[in-house]
Amino acid sequence: MKSNQYQRVKDLLHKYTTIQPSNAQVFCLMAEILQKTNDMEHAKSWYLQALSSHRLDAHLQRRIGEVIDEQGDKSDAIQYYFDVWLFAFFYY
Repeated sequence: MKSNQYQRVKDLLHKYTTIQPSNAQVFCLMAEILQKTNDMEHAKSWYLQALSSHRLDAHLQRRIGEVIDEQGDKSDAIQYYFDVWLFAFFYY
């Protein structure tokens, strides 16, 4: 995808978040687009917003761990990976 296409997608998703502020899927889509454009800090922020309404979502925990890991903060990433393990251990 070209950079102007990514920008168009980001603009549309941002508009949608103002219409549906509690839709975690939109926040995740925005975070994924930001990851693809190497904007890890903003991707992390969008994932955290999605996580605020879905605290027990192991997929979100893992994605945040991946973003933090890509930023080079292994110790912080481990906490999110550990939360995924806890979720799998206690809830499955």
